[in-house]
Amino acid sequence: GGIISPQQWLGIDKFAQESTLYGSIRITNRQTFQFHGILKGNVKPVHQLLNRLGLDALATANDVNRNVLCTSNPVESELHQEAYEWAKKISEHLLPRTRAYAEVWLDQEKVATTDEEPILGPTYLPRKFKTTVVIPPQN
Repeated sequence: GGIISPQQWLGIDKFAQESTLYGSIRITNRQTFQFHGILKGNVKPVHQLLNRLGLDALATANDVNRNVLCTSNPVESELHQEAYEWAKKISEHLLPRTRAYAEVWLDQEKVATTDEEPILGPTYLPRKFKTTVVIPPQN
């Protein structure tokens, strides 16, 4: 989840309209968006578009931290801003360090490595692991 710019929103909206079967974007309760009906030939182009827009689909599935949820309005108060900053730090800390995403979807050079993930080592988080930073009483 997170904040996107108007330019990023317009880019994903244009892709959805032009390159998906349904021409729409779905907003999820995890503060993310989803494309539905992407044809096989458009899978790599959507990842490349997201990269050009400064977005990605890294760690959106499998045994990783899916995303970190927090207040939807970080400018509402200093406390909301602090919650947002903590969520951002946690999210960045838990992102996988693998280069596989860039190698597969962004056509970057393949690098053979045996490095373990610095946070999890050889283990994984529970499937679809999610983290939330909240401000009581609005959990």
